[in-house]
Amino acid sequence: MTRILLVILLPTAAFANGPGDLRALARSYYDWRDSTYPVFSSDQGKHTWDDRLTDYRMPAVRERRRHVDSVLARVKAMRTDGWSKDDRIDKILFEAQLEKDAFFPRVMRPEESDPQVYVNEASNGIFSLLRKEYAPKKQRYDPKSENFYIRAAIEDPRPILGHEGIPGHFLQISIANHLKYEIRRQHVDNTFVEGWALYGEEMLMREGLYADQSPSQGQVLRLSRYRAARIGVDVNLQTGRWTFSQAVDHFMEGGGLDREAATGEAAGAASNPSQKIGYMVGKWQIMRLLGRYRDAQGANFRLGEFHDRLISYGSLPLSVIEWLMFDDDTSLRKAGAH
Repeated sequence: MTRILLVILLPTAAFANGPGDLRALARSYYDWRDSTYPVFSSDQGKHTWDDRLTDYRMPAVRERRRHVDSVLARVKAMRTDGWSKDDRIDKILFEAQLEKDAFFPRVMRPEESDPQVYVNEASNGIFSLLRKEYAPKKQRYDPKSENFYIRAAIEDPRPILGHEGIPGHFLQISIANHLKYEIRRQHVDNTFVEGWALYGEEMLMREGLYADQSPSQGQVLRLSRYRAARIGVDVNLQTGRWTFSQAVDHFMEGGGLDREAATGEAAGAASNPSQKIGYMVGKWQIMRLLGRYRDAQGANFRLGEFHDRLISYGSLPLSVIEWLMFDDDTSLRKAGAH
């Protein structure tokens, strides 16, 4: 731990600004993060610090915030003149990771405003170690439950498995975890990850997995309906236009959820800004990318080849994927990313 901090805290002048220095700094930062957030590390399968919890005393919290800010400042100061395309992409991604790590503690201050921080630290610490069947199968759900998610799983588990398993999260994240570049392996763009899983649900329907007018096809459409309802809730809750009760009502009326599921969805939107909106936005971005790829390929277009290329890049923002897939960095330039 001492070695990690010494490497990162050395004066900026002690480091050059080449791609190798960027990746060395990133590796040191990831080591620092993993040791500082041991429950997160255990949950990711790194069990070096299973006997520890994160230090949430305010002096430690403030020191972590300062540390992230200092690393971010060093990365921003790096000039990329003469760097290769892959090196510049890694710089953009690592800087974005640091921006995220700095933004939420600075603006949301979750340690001071969100009780779930402490509940999750304890519960995830236990769950990440257990990861075992904790109840007999017959006790895990009530066949008579009116809960939206339980009813969907009983009716036909394939749409949910398509989201969580293959071609959804399991397949996509498994590929992302084996990328050559460490910074890309570490990057998790929620909009792409959830957009891909939602896209996959509907793609399976479009490709004929479910019969027309079948309950399974109806389930895919109902799942899409409540994902669309998330957009209004996410925006209106975070801008203060809606109360929590209004968010629950919208999920019930606009999203077709029962009260139990609607309350859980509203709680998730309240505690994790922008996460819920990522599903529909990400799917929309992928559909636009698909149209562009189809036009570029013409008669040579193959849907499977598009999917293979898309998820081969990892869990990256669509603006970066555009640069990799089409050699077009227009979206990144518009965003001022490079």
